[in-house]
Amino acid sequence: MNRPEPCRVSQAAHHHPPAHPGHPAGRRRQGDRRGARSAALGLYLWLVAVTGVRRGELCGLQIRDIDLDRGLVHVASNYVVRAGQRVRKDTKTHQDRWLAIDPGTCALIADYRGEIRAEPAAVGVGLRDGAYLCSNDPAHSQPWNPDWATHKVAAAGVKLDITGGRHMNFSPKWALKT
Repeated sequence: MNRPEPCRVSQAAHHHPPAHPGHPAGRRRQGDRRGARSAALGLYLWLVAVTGVRRGELCGLQIRDIDLDRGLVHVASNYVVRAGQRVRKDTKTHQDRWLAIDPGTCALIADYRGEIRAEPAAVGVGLRDGAYLCSNDPAHSQPWNPDWATHKVAAAGVKLDITGGRHMNFSPKWALKT
């Protein structure tokens, strides 16, 4: 079987026009403003698709883990809830990693960060450095429960099966290092 070069697969995985109807920015331009949860869920789905991160890794992603200037996301932990206990732990592979993200994804994250910073700023406070990207808390001090995120994705009628894609290089910057 002929397998494509990892770099070509990586570049193809990132070639999604920002105005695509399934893209969070495309929905915003089409006037779909169902609130912050809708925008957050759209961003969550987009990040799962372009990075291949696991749900607990994405739920545990903090704002400080994202370097928009360099187009990088640092995945260093996993967030789990078992028997009511919330735990940040190592990733499944026990390795932290840096994932490259495209400029369109950086713009989406920057827009969303601006939105989530606006609410606390209205009462004179800012988000803490450890604020979570995906949170229902106005201060973003608690991440989404990964099970909750899975149920919301299913309720939205989205079926995700990206486990096979995780074993490929999605990131052009990452692929160049291999």
